[in-house]
Amino acid sequence: MQRFNQKLAWMPRFRIRNRVTPRVIQALLRSSQMVAGNKLLKHGLHAESRRVGSVPVRIIRPKGKAKGVVLDIHGGGWVIGNAQMNDDLNVAMVNACEVAVVSVDYRLAVNTPVEGILEDCLATARWLLGDCEEFAGLPVIVVGESAGGHLAAATLLALKQSPELLARVSGAVLYYGVYDLTGTPSVRTAGR
Repeated sequence: MQRFNQKLAWMPRFRIRNRVTPRVIQALLRSSQMVAGNKLLKHGLHAESRRVGSVPVRIIRPKGKAKGVVLDIHGGGWVIGNAQMNDDLNVAMVNACEVAVVSVDYRLAVNTPVEGILEDCLATARWLLGDCEEFAGLPVIVVGESAGGHLAAATLLALKQSPELLARVSGAVLYYGVYDLTGTPSVRTAGR
């Protein structure tokens, strides 16, 4: 780990100091997704794009009847990314576990405060856990990575206000998320 950290210390750091950089990265991401083609077709799957209120979501269903549902919240530092960027992982979950995946295409922090992003994730969770007839009664797992881990944790905490909805959540997989914005002591003392 120390050798790995030493290598990281020599690498250039990605810093967003303006509103242009994330937009350029977002455009490159979208372009690469178009060039790569539809990965889902290779697996015999299809993605449905729909809106939950004003929030776009992407739904990937298994070939047979779904045994559960994954609520996927993508990462990207709150300023880049989209629901499609986790297709590789989501396709693997759909095929291996026979679950449907609902990915939130939340607004990005380039134009939206974090509270608005949280509203998008919470609105999607409330719809999935309460109003979505297609997946009623199925266990729900909330998955989030990086900024999505933070948004997933915040969504689950907000759902404490609706215990009947939270009771439908069977688990959460939150990986390398941002759970404490004050940082750890090692982060606070690391300097620039």
